[in-house]
Amino acid sequence: MIDYFVVKRGNIHTHSLFDPNPGSLYYYTKGWNLKALACWVSAAAFGIPGLIGAYHPSWVSEAARHIYQTGWVVCFVVALTLYFVINLAFPAKVFPSGCEVGSKSFEGLAESEGYLDGERPITFRLSRIEGSEADSLGHDDVNSVEEVMKSDVKR
Repeated sequence: MIDYFVVKRGNIHTHSLFDPNPGSLYYYTKGWNLKALACWVSAAAFGIPGLIGAYHPSWVSEAARHIYQTGWVVCFVVALTLYFVINLAFPAKVFPSGCEVGSKSFEGLAESEGYLDGERPITFRLSRIEGSEADSLGHDDVNSVEEVMKSDVKR
């Protein structure tokens, strides 16, 4: 939630979502967002005493036994706060390198469906699967999603 609403301000770059190459915007560190992973692990650690208290109440304090009942709220708030602080210290990239956009308004990329100036929309191809509904419709071996959608509307 913090990443979308605060850090990236609702700006999701569509081309970068489908770029699996190292150095792309959402590739992070060898495919892992280490900031998010650290926040998740740290927040989960806050729930462990409550989990232990649920099964062995005598092993932990009274407060730890009650943490289990509200553990998801505690863990959520810890992760949210920690991710916010980490991104204040180490700001995340919002746009690809060399494609900095002047306006970083909330959901500014929504007007162009996540594409920057000069980028072409991504089209997907559907493969034919023997015995599938697409096969029974008489589609060619490979069709774009748009072609399949148009043919479904015509039916």
